[in-house]
Amino acid sequence: MNQQWKAPSAASSRSSSQRSNSSSTGDTQRTSASASSGKSQTSAGSASELLQPEDVHAALKNMLFPRNCDTLCVLGQDSRSLAEYPGVLKLKVVYSLMVEQRVKQFKASMVLKQQPRSVEGQRLFGRELAFYRHVDPQLRHVMVQTMQSPVPRSYLTRGHCEVPKHRNPSMPFHKGAPEPGCDVSAPSVLILQDLSVDGFRPAHQQPEMDYRHCSAALRALAVLHGSSAVVDRSDPKLKRGSYLKTAFPFLVPDRCMTASQESLYERGMRMIGALGPHMEPQHLLPGRDVSKVVRFLQRHLHRLIEDILTPHPEQLNTLCHTNCMSASNLQFIQDQRHRPVQCKLIGLGQVRYCRPAVDIALILFCAADREVRASKVREIKSRQIKISSFVQIFSFKLPFASLKISLKQF
Repeated sequence: MNQQWKAPSAASSRSSSQRSNSSSTGDTQRTSASASSGKSQTSAGSASELLQPEDVHAALKNMLFPRNCDTLCVLGQDSRSLAEYPGVLKLKVVYSLMVEQRVKQFKASMVLKQQPRSVEGQRLFGRELAFYRHVDPQLRHVMVQTMQSPVPRSYLTRGHCEVPKHRNPSMPFHKGAPEPGCDVSAPSVLILQDLSVDGFRPAHQQPEMDYRHCSAALRALAVLHGSSAVVDRSDPKLKRGSYLKTAFPFLVPDRCMTASQESLYERGMRMIGALGPHMEPQHLLPGRDVSKVVRFLQRHLHRLIEDILTPHPEQLNTLCHTNCMSASNLQFIQDQRHRPVQCKLIGLGQVRYCRPAVDIALILFCAADREVRASKVREIKSRQIKISSFVQIFSFKLPFASLKISLKQF
């Protein structure tokens, strides 16, 4: 089953061109590793070394659901590393399936992520694995039919991760065990949609995002924020707005920053301490003394970061990406004029439960270009609140006023 890739014959090529639209568009897409996971020095082995035949079969069944896959047969597979995302493989599979009383041959493309070797990388990978296994099915459960998920679908989540601490009777529940037939002793892997099949491309070709890219990214974040806010208030046994942090403690980690972020923070503090006293005020804020700002950052910045990333007891809290300022974690599909029309969020190893204003601020002040920061911030803020209001169709009275307060604080 796990044989090397073989080019199909001319006859099989003709039959493969008869694939249904559902399997060539909505069911096979691409995602990628987060920047933080990519920096973990992961060496990508071949898919045949990481996957058992049962793994590929299970992933294909999930990809083709709700099709009847009783006649599914894997004919061959091949994989290659993605240079822009270390530790991530593009997996191509040839399979056959009975369609209209005839056995036809198809091709599928998926993305395979493997567990990194570093301790920090393993922790982030475990969080992403738990998100796709436990949280994402609940987000999709509350989305209306016209609302597309802002994250790729997962086809296989092999490996152990945190089990939910509380069961919500109104939500789909996964017991936490790997999929049936998976080898629990094998390395943890995650198989996701190949977004490139639908034309999605990474945004990291440009260092900063223009207004249209920022708007598309905020629309995707709004769906993540809004759907998670609905899930968070869906359990009648718990206080409204407390389900996610009760059931999934990994969404509220003890450490607010990753090891790499802590290293960057300490390096930045040393630079501020060394350069701050020698900076001329007119070079930073004309007519103002910046020494007070430097001293304030040195004393309170770490505490402010922890406060921002901690769930607020009174304001609106939702699931947040928290790493969307990295362009490698955003993928866009463009229209004929090369304008972004849709965005997908990838690299969910740092997903956490906090105020949605965190993601909005990261887009506006870290990912946006100078023109957006100078003239479009107020417009995008108001648009984000308008987009997020889609959750009101579920008859939940969410505290959107607190979102405005959070945005003003940023």
